[in-house]
Amino acid sequence: MQENYGINACAVMSLMSQNLLPAACEADLTGVVGMYALQLASGQPSGLVDWNNNFGDDPNKCVFFHCGNWAREFASDLTIGIAEIQATTLGREHTYGGLEGHASPRPITYARVTTDDRNHRIRAIVGEGRFTEDRLDTFGTTGVVEIPRLQDLLA
Repeated sequence: MQENYGINACAVMSLMSQNLLPAACEADLTGVVGMYALQLASGQPSGLVDWNNNFGDDPNKCVFFHCGNWAREFASDLTIGIAEIQATTLGREHTYGGLEGHASPRPITYARVTTDDRNHRIRAIVGEGRFTEDRLDTFGTTGVVEIPRLQDLLA
């Protein structure tokens, strides 16, 4: 899409997610499975996120981030622009369509499905937390999530 049409797939995936059609990038099949399960359970859009580092000194907060594919209902301040990560390799002229914005404070349910090919297992984690009012100074779609006993999940 980027090279043929000069647009980034993020905006298309955001529209699909908003309309309960889960869409994950980079052939993330297990991401789509988790998104679909959340949509079936809630009847609402779900989003694909990367969990990045803890936030500040609070052991129960972490950063949810993606380059710009979240459904519009997750953030009240979404704008559309250049997908900064892809622009570094594809050029800015090929990456219009990345969303930028911060998640609005609200409760969330998270789910992530992974495969353990070596042991022939499928694993999943499901839980609850909440997007906080904390803000991040970066690009893409972002939010700070507070999850009770987060460090216990990582052990």
